[in-house]
Amino acid sequence: MTSSKPLPLLNLAGNWVMSYIARYEIEGTLELTREGIQQRLNWIIRRAFQHVTITFTITEYASIGADYSPLALHVDVVHTVTGGFNGTTEKRTLDWKVYTQKDYVFGTLSVRSRRIGGVEDQDGQVRPALELDTPNLSERSYDFLRGAVSAEGERDAGFLVEELPQEEMGTSRGSWLHTVSRSEDLGWTMEQVWGFETIRGERYHTRRVVVINKSGDCAMARVVYKWHSEIRDK
Repeated sequence: MTSSKPLPLLNLAGNWVMSYIARYEIEGTLELTREGIQQRLNWIIRRAFQHVTITFTITEYASIGADYSPLALHVDVVHTVTGGFNGTTEKRTLDWKVYTQKDYVFGTLSVRSRRIGGVEDQDGQVRPALELDTPNLSERSYDFLRGAVSAEGERDAGFLVEELPQEEMGTSRGSWLHTVSRSEDLGWTMEQVWGFETIRGERYHTRRVVVINKSGDCAMARVVYKWHSEIRDK
């Protein structure tokens, strides 16, 4: 039998609301995956999503074996949507193994995730120590995922460096989530880095996303989430 215990993996635990900023930024990414999206999420529904509130409840925890040995680290994200739409759940197990995940929007995906630390760039800025999982992504896509440039290619302040307890990340500076989702049926791959950024003077949870389809077309997006509240104990 296994159990779990809360763990501050990325400082993400809590309730977050998708910002209106993100809904326009992600439109290009939805268009890129339109072959699959339009089968499940038509034009009217996509437009309606611009006028609903999407809350993300994020929990971080470690699974524990019967002998109390650590098994894996996990980040779960439960989506709650107003307006009568169905929510969904994202499960990320941070062991870089491939898991199958079913989603009513994106269908069946192969997902792998891991936690990554930081490395200091030549300019002295600490950024995610990212090794791309997707072949043939451009240098600009790589720089965007790390927070070095914006989607337009302009120099960017990028991610904040979250200082976690030393026992959680050892000597590494910062902590980010690197996750990759693939639709084998539809032929596209979505590579993401999750962290925090300062936008207009406020701290937000952000996901930098690059999507490439089977034709080699690529799109970038930054999805932004505003802090809402702590999770109440049941």
